[in-house]
Amino acid sequence: DNDRKKLPGDSANAAASWTPVNSGLANLTVASLAIDPNIAGTGYVGPESGGVFKTTNRGASWKAVNAGLPNLEILSLAIAASDTRVLYTGTAGNGVFRSVTAAASTEEQTKIDSH
Repeated sequence: DNDRKKLPGDSANAAASWTPVNSGLANLTVASLAIDPNIAGTGYVGPESGGVFKTTNRGASWKAVNAGLPNLEILSLAIAASDTRVLYTGTAGNGVFRSVTAAASTEEQTKIDSH
């Protein structure tokens, strides 16, 4: 599209080639993806099974961050706009969980009460 504003790093073949960034993922069927808008290279992925995975190196490697999640079937992920250390995880059958420290692997995610 010629009307689109050029961004740094744009090239004539932007998105013409893709590179897999799957190292460390337990499952390659991805149900959800969230990219931290404030911390370059940081993102989260929720595969169909296996829980939540975090990258801090633009997807070169992924680490499971599932402490406190009773169900590793992730349906959705969202980063809070007000504080990108807050991550919400929607699970299959166990509700929504919140992490307040960017899903640090030693931190237990807590369930959001439905009341």
